[in-house]
Amino acid sequence: MATRMNAWFGDERTKLAEGKVFEAERLERRGAFAVARARWGEAAELFSKVAISVAADHPNTRADLGIAAVACFARSLRFDLAVEFAERLLAEPDGLSPGGKLELEQMVAEYARRQPAARLPTRRATRMRDRVRTELRAEA
Repeated sequence: MATRMNAWFGDERTKLAEGKVFEAERLERRGAFAVARARWGEAAELFSKVAISVAADHPNTRADLGIAAVACFARSLRFDLAVEFAERLLAEPDGLSPGGKLELEQMVAEYARRQPAARLPTRRATRMRDRVRTELRAEA
């Protein structure tokens, strides 16, 4: 008995994303890492668009494509986007298979640690230099 592929895996965007993944892997083997990261990012964008379009009553497909998108974001070193997209999918847990939900939760935990530290606003420097300059001028 042959299994039938659902429409989302046959989607042109999915096929294009798979081609970008193949190209990224070849580029990495050749040492062209910056170009490969760009291809991983392009694949991630395509997979994410398809994953979001999958109806919630197809949780396995939605999870599989979502995991592919998150993994591609990570391979492009965009851990922030990987975590953001995974959390977007996890916000609708009924639309994911139990295994897919677990996998995405693990990816969030792993990739959240790899994000660069947030740049918090720093305190303004004191005006001490102005006071010192004024005092020196007054003494002169």
